Amino acid sequence: MLLEKSAFEEANVDPIEQLIDDIANKGFGVIQNFLSFTETLALKNIANNAYENEVMRPAGIGKNDNYRVAERIRGDYIKWIDKNSAFPETLNFLERIDNLKTKLKRGLYLGIQDIECHFAIYPSGSFYKKHLDQHQHTKTRVLTFVCYLNESWLPDYGGAFRAYHEIGNEELYTDIFPECGKLVCFRSDLIEHEVMPVFTERYSITGWMLDSLIL
Repeated sequence: MLLEKSAFEEANVDPIEQLIDDIANKGFGVIQNFLSFTETLALKNIANNAYENEVMRPAGIGKNDNYRVAERIRGDYIKWIDKNSAFPETLNFLERIDNLKTKLKRGLYLGIQDIECHFAIYPSGSFYKKHLDQHQHTKTRVLTFVCYLNESWLPDYGGAFRAYHEIGNEELYTDIFPECGKLVCFRSDLIEHEVMPVFTERYSITGWMLDSLIL
């Protein structure tokens, strides 16, 4: 097991350039303070209001005819983000992600064209078993991003994002805790990952950079 390294916070290293290098070299990377505390709290409040008003729905697995809710595999609740009806704080986030998309597209030479994302809440006791984000029959997801909306986080809360990867011939995993404003980005087709069991509510925005336009 590896824990996330403080190298992401090294002085004089542009966090997006570091992210590009890390995705190119090992398939995933982290920006520690992608959002400020104020931005994070505003988005968390939007997600929490949707959850309390029962606008969020249990997430499922699969796509189209194969889609189903499977609580033994994942237990989060989600609400897809529609920019046509989004709050200003959410639109600001989408603009930030779109700027990141442009830089990742250029830096990684990827054919990224569009973005889709949703709010997600993991209630206490929930998890998401090990999986890949790219659907078996639909290869549109190129990069996955997760931005954490938790005001504070302690290791005792669980809920780490666990990324599986290799160094040489050794298979390892890296645990990344869902701390305030942190963004994780990784290759949707390469990085198997899971959300470890969580012991308090865990908030995030999860999304994908796609190689085709959403019509």
